[in-house]
Formats: sequence, C-alpha cells, structure tokens
Amino acid sequence: MKLLKSCVLAFSYYTKIPMPELQYGEHDGDYMFCFFPLIGILIGAAEALWLKLAASCGTGILLEAAVAVAIPVLITGGIHLDGLLDASDAIASWKSREERLAIMHDTHTGAFAVITCAVFLMLALGGASDAIVHFPGAVWFIFSSGRIFTALLVVFEKPAGRSGMLYTCTKQAAARSIVVSTVLYLCLLTGIALKFGILLLWVKLAAAGVVVLAVYTQYIRKKFGGITGDLAGCFLSVYELVLVMTAAFLH
Repeated sequence: MKLLKSCVLAFSYYTKIPMPELQYGEHDGDYMFCFFPLIGILIGAAEALWLKLAASCGTGILLEAAVAVAIPVLITGGIHLDGLLDASDAIASWKSREERLAIMHDTHTGAFAVITCAVFLMLALGGASDAIVHFPGAVWFIFSSGRIFTALLVVFEKPAGRSGMLYTCTKQAAARSIVVSTVLYLCLLTGIALKFGILLLWVKLAAAGVVVLAVYTQYIRKKFGGITGDLAGCFLSVYELVLVMTAAFLH
C-alpha cells in the first residue's frame, strides 16, 4: 500500500493527471521518486502517439514540433518550467546566496524569467523540429532519463534550505530503493533501444545527460549551496532542452 501511495503522490505532485484522494501517513512518500521516471515514460508515450498521428495526417513540421514541445508542459502543468524561470531570476540578480534563495521563493515574475521563457521555448521548438524528424525514437529517452537523473539529484544532493516541498519529500526518501529503481529504468530504456535498433542514439543521449548532471551539480553547489525544488525543476528543463538539441546536432 505504501508503494501505491508513493506512486499516487508522484503523479499528484508532478502532473495534472487526476489522482485518487488517499489518506497519507508520514512515510507514505518515501518511495515517491522511485515512480518519478514513470511520468517521463508517460510523456514519451504521449509524444510517440502524437508523432504517429501527425505523420498519418500529414501535418507540417512546425505544428508537429510545437505540439511536441507543448505536451510535457500540458501533462506536468509547467511545474518544472516554473522552476527554470524562478532560478533564472535568482541567477540574473547577481546577489548573495541567501538573496538568490529568497528570490526563488518570490511569487512575482521578473524580466529575466520572461526572457528565459521566450528563449527556452524558441530553442525547444527549433530543436524539436529537427530532432523529431530524424530521431523520433529519442522521445522515449529524453523525458524518462531526465526524471531518472533528477530523482538522483534531489535525493543525494544536499538541500539548500530546511523548508519547502522538496525538502519534506526527500528527507526520508528511501535512497537505496531509488538507486535500485534507477538501474531498472536504465535497463528498460536500454532494452527499448536494442529492440528498435537505436542503442547508439541512447548511449549518446545518456552521455550528454551525465555531462549536464555533473556540470549542473557543481554549479548549484557554488551558487546556491545545494538543491531546492525550483533548482530541480530548472535542471529537468535544461536537461530536456540539451538532449533535444543534442539529437538535433547529431543529425
């Protein structure tokens, strides 16, 4: 029952998909991040379905790419994109660590967040319009692997504060179970790559993802002293954009 509740919590927090209302205890969210990558698999399935539908209808590449960019935002409600925008305001402030953390908690939207959003969506649209034409199978890896690495980041990286939803969810997280689930998810993705003959593509995308994780981890340690919910959302957004651009440049 605890596993079921952890799964429901993961989808309740990080998607807009209606979930059943359950009674939760203190430790019912311990395994929540074990199920976080399932959201990525769901997004990948939605992307694959859309690409197949668009191909059968003969839609233009611009519309095809635009919907592909919109699908993750619609499913998640933009929660991770919100983290990117909050973090961009904090980073652009050039203030102290404590002030940057305070800026991320501010509910107001700054100019740098608006600029970041526009640039992010333009790059995502451009990358998707190239990547989905030549590597449509990449959708199975980008969104699921991003959540695999995000789960590892939020569980094992030191929190930057002692409050917030992320701190509450991770302070008792079952780290060993998350590592085991991570290995299983990676094996699943590798199996998918082998089945569809795109193992080399998956290896290249995974390598790019590891680089993003390593660089980002060092950056937030220096600038923020650890991880927060907004910084986790920022990481996932940056990760997905980098992998989309990587797929585009591989072509």
